[in-house]
Amino acid sequence: MLDNETLLRNCTPETPGVFILQKIKFLNVQDVEIARCDNLTYSGVNIADGTEYANQAFVIDAPSAISGTTFESRQVARYERVIDASPQFIIIYLEFRPLKKTVTHTDIQKESTPAAQWWGRSFFHLLKNIREWSIINSEGIDPNHPMGIYSSMALTEFAPSEEILSEIDGWPDMHLAKFLKGNENYKAIPEDFPEPTEEMKQWVLSLATTYKEKTFAEVLDVI
Repeated sequence: MLDNETLLRNCTPETPGVFILQKIKFLNVQDVEIARCDNLTYSGVNIADGTEYANQAFVIDAPSAISGTTFESRQVARYERVIDASPQFIIIYLEFRPLKKTVTHTDIQKESTPAAQWWGRSFFHLLKNIREWSIINSEGIDPNHPMGIYSSMALTEFAPSEEILSEIDGWPDMHLAKFLKGNENYKAIPEDFPEPTEEMKQWVLSLATTYKEKTFAEVLDVI
């Protein structure tokens, strides 16, 4: 379980680590001819996996189809499952270990692969991204985009109150909103992101408690 300090942090663009919304995929963990439940597990994968938008996302240990950037499994310094709403989706926290000693963090602001703009340096950044993409989905602007689909799914599942939703709407624009408004600097992470209210922090903590990590058997029970 992710520590509360990291979960509730209000960070700068240089803060290590990212929060990522992922979809769930069932995997066969053994090379067997007959798939049985005891040979299966589940994991989060990028939300564009298996869609026409797959090239917009990253696959671990493979170069991005757009930028050529590769995130290697040996770079993963920390992995936490923050929200487990399986079998619908999960939210994870990742920290990457730079392979060059001269690099202190992964600068997602310079990355041309679109999925980098789906992530959040903080959980609150990700919430704002999810809110923006859910509007794109609900208003039919791009109803087939997986980030919009899973963002709408997440907000429906979390069912925030009007007060919580109003606070999210009051935060500075993230990447999608800035892009749609013609801001050429849309990749930039807001530096003036306000400190969330105590009510917001308590709501986020309640999400982490409600959606704590499930065992595989618990996932099967809710399918």
